Amino acid sequence: MSNHDYSEKIEAWLHGELPANEQSDFEKQIQSDPDLATEVQFQQDLNKALAEREVLQFRNALETARQAYRAENTEGAKVLEMRPKESARIFPLRRVLAIAAGLALLVTAGIWFLKKPAAISPESIFVANFNPPPTHDFTAGTRGNGDVSDAVEQLRNEAFDEYGKKNHAATLALLEKIPAAQLPPDEQPLHFYQLGVLYFLTGNDSKANEFLSMENAAEADSREWYKALILLKQNAPRETLKVAFSKMADTNGHAWQEEAKAVLKQLGM
Repeated sequence: MSNHDYSEKIEAWLHGELPANEQSDFEKQIQSDPDLATEVQFQQDLNKALAEREVLQFRNALETARQAYRAENTEGAKVLEMRPKESARIFPLRRVLAIAAGLALLVTAGIWFLKKPAAISPESIFVANFNPPPTHDFTAGTRGNGDVSDAVEQLRNEAFDEYGKKNHAATLALLEKIPAAQLPPDEQPLHFYQLGVLYFLTGNDSKANEFLSMENAAEADSREWYKALILLKQNAPRETLKVAFSKMADTNGHAWQEEAKAVLKQLGM
């Protein structure tokens, strides 16, 4: 396949225009071909940059055309004064029509630029949709529980105070010192969920996925949401992202249903 054909196929894939069977084959090819993956990433970044500049470029082009039109009109006025009537009617009109045609092309191109969907990278969508759990939700039901030792209670209170300050690394370090076995059985699931979120917040995606995948961890809806965000952050294949977010979007009553629908829309799915 030529570079031109690759470029067209990448564009079609970025805008969700490939048939389902071709999309699946192309995504497998991206995963197995580092050069193609690099080209796809380049095209994503290029589209993002162009999307931000297209409107400004179009306005500049219109202004240039407007100035040219004014200059031609001025020249036409001089011709009308200096030449016989018949000649004056033909020569300036031809130029005016040419400029008008150019303006029409610019307007058409501008409309196309404005309507053309800009490719948004999964990483950008991740940044736009990720928010850490609020402090109250993160600490609810665990502070001041008399069923744990004083040492565990102190560690946990210090950890939650650090979380309130958004010191996620310090929070994780403190909670890691608490063995799950020293917590009441009904509090262990929340402890695993907290560790999973904190690993995610501190950039350890593999450990985050491990703890968020524990069946006995708490907050099932939120665990599913954060696991999907990990896929988004890692730029997983589009079909994988579609499955992960569609499951939440199609589940009535899911805590993250509307957010999942928004991500699917941003992905063009």
